[in-house]
Amino acid sequence: MRASWLLTALLWLASLLLVWQLSIHYAAPKMQRLTVEQASLREERNELRNELDRVMAELALAQRSDQVTRGASQTLQATLAERDEEIAALRADVGFYERLVSGSAQRQGLNVHSLEMTPAEAGSVHYAITLTQSLKKGALTRGEVSLAVEGTLDGRLTELDWRKLRQDANAAPQAFEFRYFQQIEGIIMLPPNFLPQRVRVTARSGGQPTERVYPWPATQPDQPRQPAQKGS
Repeated sequence: MRASWLLTALLWLASLLLVWQLSIHYAAPKMQRLTVEQASLREERNELRNELDRVMAELALAQRSDQVTRGASQTLQATLAERDEEIAALRADVGFYERLVSGSAQRQGLNVHSLEMTPAEAGSVHYAITLTQSLKKGALTRGEVSLAVEGTLDGRLTELDWRKLRQDANAAPQAFEFRYFQQIEGIIMLPPNFLPQRVRVTARSGGQPTERVYPWPATQPDQPRQPAQKGS
């Protein structure tokens, strides 16, 4: 009886070790890259601060006008503010992946973690969707995800669904399969004279779909991401 109890305990400990190793395997590379980017941005920010001090000193010595001094200072301050925003966003991402690896993150099912839209050539737009889940530790999450873009076309409110964005009447949502997180990328097309206002991401894995709505400016790489939640 005691041997059976010890065997059960050993198997339980082995399963915990396996889950911990899998979480490190899938989340650690992403976390390491984000940490490196954060350190690079912090170094660039420090260099900009030094440049700002140098410019201010030179302007004072040269007795430049207040207008020139103010203009140079505002430009550098704006650049520093942008770098601070990027560092804050990277710090948030690093914190998320650290919690994911350590298992301290609040457990939740399928979730749209982030969306980034980058305009490309001839009306095309590159998208990158990051999906996460921490409810089913080590279990595969399978499903499909799609986008819809709302905006105005020739002054009229218009919604472009997935098939219109992919310019294919038979376009199927994009499939995903992951254990902890996955970034899904692709290209969509926007018609000429279309002014996007917001993007709706719909992810489905089994039952009720998960939706998240992002204002268009918040999806751009140089803007802080502040998504608006839709649904429960």
